[in-house]
Amino acid sequence: GITWSTARVEAEKLILARPNTRLFGKWDSSSFTGSFNDQPAFLVLDFRDGKFVAGNVWLPATEDDILPLFEKLKAQLTDKYGKADQEAGKYLDSAAKWNFPAAGPNDYIVMKIMKSAPFVADQTLPSALRKPFSVTLAYVKGDVQAQQVQQQKQSGGKDL
Repeated sequence: GITWSTARVEAEKLILARPNTRLFGKWDSSSFTGSFNDQPAFLVLDFRDGKFVAGNVWLPATEDDILPLFEKLKAQLTDKYGKADQEAGKYLDSAAKWNFPAAGPNDYIVMKIMKSAPFVADQTLPSALRKPFSVTLAYVKGDVQAQQVQQQKQSGGKDL
C-alpha cells in the first residue's frame, strides 16, 4: 500500500498499522520488525528528501527452510508479476529480478538468499528473527538508486 514518493510520516503510519509491527530504528531509513506473508520479518523503508524510494524485507530462515521459502516467494511474485526477467545462482546463491519499466525507469524487485549474521547475534530480537539465512526482497526505485550510486562514485567509494 506504499507507493513511490509517499511521505515518510504516512509510510511509517501504514507500516505500523500492520499487526505486531514495531519500529526498531530510525535513521535515513526506518526499520521495523513485523511480518511479511505471515512470516516474521525485518522491514526497512528508505527515504530521500522525506519521500519513500526503496523498501527491503528480510525473511529469516534456517538452512533447511531457506530454499523452500525462496521458491514459495518466487512463485507468489511470478503469479503477481509474471516470470522473472532474470534468475541466477542456485541453492544459497539463488536470486531473481522483476523489472517494472512502466512504473519508472529501471524500477525493479530483486529477491535473493543472504546470510543473516548480524541478526543472529542480536539477543534483543525475538528468536524467530535470529536465523542464519534470509530471503531478501528489495523494492527499488531505479532513478534514485542510480543517483545514489553516482554520488558514492563521486565520493571515492566512501560511505555517504
